Amino acid sequence: MQTSLLTLATFEKVAPDAATDFQKLLVAAVLDCKERPQCDKVRKVILTLSISPRPSDPDDVIIEPLVTTATPARVHDCFVGRTTKTGQLIFDFLEQEGES
Repeated sequence: MQTSLLTLATFEKVAPDAATDFQKLLVAAVLDCKERPQCDKVRKVILTLSISPRPSDPDDVIIEPLVTTATPARVHDCFVGRTTKTGQLIFDFLEQEGES
């Protein structure tokens, strides 16, 4: 068993799945910024390390990584709907060319 100082640079050695998830979510956040430059809200990729005592050894701690993200919701156009006498929801729309 090897021992190493836990840093962002060494994180991949101890938690490769969490490091991969972090990288994928980071890329997704950047792509979302590029796809929706008009949305100036912040995208977040968050790495949380929950640390608790290790009951069997008071010198050790248990570290649980959690990777989460916060991306602004996409805004869509509103539409009008109404219910029929039988309680079904209906809405009006314009037919586009080529559809029937």
